[in-house]
Amino acid sequence: MLHERVNPTDAYALEWQIRQLQKGQHETFVFLSNLGVGISSERLVVGDFDGYDEVFLLLDDTDGYQGDVETRPAAHCLTISFRGTHGQAAPRYEQLLDYMREHNLTPAGPSGKIALIDDIISDDPATYVTQITVPVTVLD
Repeated sequence: MLHERVNPTDAYALEWQIRQLQKGQHETFVFLSNLGVGISSERLVVGDFDGYDEVFLLLDDTDGYQGDVETRPAAHCLTISFRGTHGQAAPRYEQLLDYMREHNLTPAGPSGKIALIDDIISDDPATYVTQITVPVTVLD
């Protein structure tokens, strides 16, 4: 996990961050569906979706990543998948926030956004799929 402000237009715009996450590794851990970006819960609640606060890799138990690993606690989450790219995510964040308001929920941590299919896999933008996940908790 890199905690830094970025504003990528696509996965290629994260080249420096990818190199930092891969530094010192004996195998490649960066793949399309495990490289993501996140927005802090503080920025989510106020509807600030301009840029991201972190870049991360999702690892599983079989990955032998060398270095610091941040494990987040289990949480109830809202997830939305949509046809489109990172640049088309703002309306989807709005949908998630509307749902949270309607159901008395609030973000309980940073969001996670991952491209499941993008220009690395397909030349056809109509096939791109992006997923956003936000951990939530019930408001008091």
